[in-house]
Amino acid sequence: MSPKGSKAELEIRRRTAVALRRSGLSVREVAKQVGCVPSSVVRWTQAYERDGADGLKSKPQAGSKPRLSDAQKERLRSMLLKGAHSFGWETDLWTVPRVAKLIEKKFGVQYHVSHVHRLLRQMAFSPQKPAQRPREQARDAIEHFRRQPWPAIKGGPAAATAPSF
Repeated sequence: MSPKGSKAELEIRRRTAVALRRSGLSVREVAKQVGCVPSSVVRWTQAYERDGADGLKSKPQAGSKPRLSDAQKERLRSMLLKGAHSFGWETDLWTVPRVAKLIEKKFGVQYHVSHVHRLLRQMAFSPQKPAQRPREQARDAIEHFRRQPWPAIKGGPAAATAPSF
């Protein structure tokens, strides 16, 4: 289970634990004070003895660097808000493949469509379903139907009769 806190907060926690340990507290007392298991205190103390203060620093984040910078993501956001129609598509609906093509065309970066989906979620865009409407609608007939009261339902509840066997 990962500990809670930012990288900086966790580094402060490690440094505090080592300082408490070096002041003479037992491993268990230090673990209780900083909120960890005793084996972590031992590991941090050994790292400090081996590498000094550098042994307690946060490790770099795993994974590759993002292909789009923050500034490029902001440019992409403004492009998406303009609508797909303004970039040459017949409809104004943004699809993930269209966004991938736009990114490649404007920034020279290729993304797989599944990653474009993730990128859009990170940018706080949500998938939208287009309204399902028939192309040919008789709007006047629809409005007339909506204004008409429903006819009264004939009959009422069934008469109470003796149960049959």
